[in-house]
Amino acid sequence: MAGASAVESVQQNQCSNFTIGSEREEEVLYLKEIIGGLARHSTPIAAALLVASSLGAGSALAEDAKVTLKIPTAFNTDLPTTGDSAVYFADTVEAVTGGTVTAKLFNPGELMPAFEIHKAVSDGQVEAGYTASAYLGGSLKEAIPFTTFPFSPEPIVFLSWLYEGNGLNLYQKMYDDAGYNLKVFPLGVWASEGAGWFTKRVENPEDWEGVKIRIGGLAAPTVAKMGAVPTLIPFSEIFSGLEKGVIDAAEMGLPANDLRAGLYKVANFYHFPSWQQPATTAELIINKDVWNGMSDTQRAQVEAAVRQTNMHSLMHANATQNAALQELQERGVEIVRFSDEMLAQMRSAFKEVVSETAAEHPNFKVVWDDLSAFMEDYQAWENVGMIGRNQDAFD
Repeated sequence: MAGASAVESVQQNQCSNFTIGSEREEEVLYLKEIIGGLARHSTPIAAALLVASSLGAGSALAEDAKVTLKIPTAFNTDLPTTGDSAVYFADTVEAVTGGTVTAKLFNPGELMPAFEIHKAVSDGQVEAGYTASAYLGGSLKEAIPFTTFPFSPEPIVFLSWLYEGNGLNLYQKMYDDAGYNLKVFPLGVWASEGAGWFTKRVENPEDWEGVKIRIGGLAAPTVAKMGAVPTLIPFSEIFSGLEKGVIDAAEMGLPANDLRAGLYKVANFYHFPSWQQPATTAELIINKDVWNGMSDTQRAQVEAAVRQTNMHSLMHANATQNAALQELQERGVEIVRFSDEMLAQMRSAFKEVVSETAAEHPNFKVVWDDLSAFMEDYQAWENVGMIGRNQDAFD
C-alpha cells in the first residue's frame, strides 16, 4: 500500500536523523520500535503523520518558516513534573521540528504574573503559555474540571476521556465560546498529589473549622462546607504564606514538588490521600493566529511533542514520588492519613458542590454530564474486566 512504502522510506532516514541527546537515548530507541511497527502495520494516516514528524527531524521543509514560541509559565520550571514538563516539551518540539519551532520559557513573574497568562496569549502579547485552565475558574466554572477536581478518575482514564471521548472538543469549545483566541492542548499529566501541608493535624471533620488553606478549584467550596476558609494564591507565595501565618495549610503538588519547595520547613504535617487532586492536567495554550500560521507539518509535530510530553510526565511522576516521600519523612515530616469517615464526608460535600455548580452554570453542566456519561461507560467495563489494585501480584 502507498502508506506502507512511505513509512518504509522514512524508517531509515528518521532513525538515523532523529537525535535528542544522550540522556534521551532510550526514548529514541523506543521511537525506532514505533517506526518499525508502523512500517509493518501501516495505514495511510499513520504514514502521513510519520512523514510529517520525520521531515522536520532531519531537515526543515523549505516552506516552513521558523516559529519561536515565547512561553510564560505558571509554575517554576525547576519543579519536578509540574514545571519541568514544559522544559521537556520545549526540548522535544525543537528536536522533532528540526528547529523550525522553538520554545523559550519564562518562569512566573519574568514576563507577567501567572494568572495573566491566558489573556496575554489570547491578545498576542506572547505566542504561547504553560498554565492551568482552573486559573480561570472564577469566571469560567467549566474550566476547572479540565485541570483537576476532587475524587476524579486516575490520570490515564481522564486522558481517555480527553483524547478518545469528547473531552478535547469541549475543552477547545470552552475557550472559543468565551472569546479567547487560543488553541489548547493538555500538556503535563500527573497522578495523585499530597492533600496538603498543615501546621496542625486535621484528623476529624470538626478539625476543619476555621482552617485557612490555600486550595483552589472545586476543592475550595468543598472544604468551605467542612468549615475551612479557602484561599487561592500562586505557587510562589505558598512558602511565605505558611511561614508568616497568613495561611494554616496549603495544597501545592506532588511530594517531589513539595520537597523541592521546602514546605517541610514551615509545616510539619503532610496529609494524604489526594482526595482533592487524584489526577492533574496542565495545558499549553497557543495564540490561534500563531497556530494557524504554522504549516500542517509543524502543527502535526507540535501535537506529537505534546503527546510525548504527556506520556513522559505521567510515567516520570509515578516513578519518583515514593523516594521524595521517604526523604521528607527522614527530615521529620509526619504523614497524616485522612480517615474513611473524613473522606466520606468530603465526598458528600463535593457532590453538593457539583450539584450546585451545575445548577448555576449551564456550561459546567455540559462538561460534567459528558464526563459522567464517559465514566459510566468506562466503569461498566472496569467492573467486569479488571482486577482491583489490591488484587495484583504485588499487593
